Amino acid sequence: MHAGRQRDWPLYVLLLAALFLVVPLALFTGRTSGGPAFGFGSPELARAIFLEIRLPRVLLGLLVGGTLGVCGAALQGLLRNP
Repeated sequence: MHAGRQRDWPLYVLLLAALFLVVPLALFTGRTSGGPAFGFGSPELARAIFLEIRLPRVLLGLLVGGTLGVCGAALQGLLRNP
């Protein structure tokens, strides 16, 4: 590990903690056209909203964000841009 990079670990821990906080928030909060999904409405509706709308959206967001990060790092390596 590079000597300058050893100071970055608190930032990485903070970003990982933010990820673990934001993902459940994205999964369990929000509104639908008929009101909040968890609290008003049937369990079938809540399950459908969770499995068919929120979970795929969160997983796709994580996948796209990770892919953009890897592509940016690859471009920096390819172009030798520190």
